Amino acid sequence: MEDLVAVLLVAAVVMFFLAISIWRHLLDRDGNGSGRILLPEKGRGIARPLRIEGELSPVAHGYHAWLALEAESLLFPVEPELATGGGRFAAEIASEQIPRESFSLRLLLVGAKGQRAIEYWFLQGGLGEGYPGFDRIPGASELDVVRNLLPESNIRAREKSR
Repeated sequence: MEDLVAVLLVAAVVMFFLAISIWRHLLDRDGNGSGRILLPEKGRGIARPLRIEGELSPVAHGYHAWLALEAESLLFPVEPELATGGGRFAAEIASEQIPRESFSLRLLLVGAKGQRAIEYWFLQGGLGEGYPGFDRIPGASELDVVRNLLPESNIRAREKSR
């Protein structure tokens, strides 16, 4: 009888860890969302503050949509998080957040791990730790990217030097 109880206990523990593993995998699988950035357009000069517009399909429960600036191979999420109910979105990035040199704008979909990492990043930065940037955001999938954005002041300076 004791052997049967031990076997059942081991089986229950194995099933528990298997269920947790499957659940974590499901939380970070592709959220099947789609979206695109409509403004700004690639290669265009951008004004300060930067106005962003786009479209986002409804996102599966447990997933989050974020815009992120990419400068010098680092990602910097932009608050606020985008609404995941679908439809058009608009956001504005303050002048002081916009890189002075060429950068990219990414539309990202993240699961639970990525969301926790972003939330912790904002918390740390708000406590005076600074915002060092991500080399990658855990479990993030890219929905769209606009590359080679330059502040208008840099475009005017380049045109004058020609």
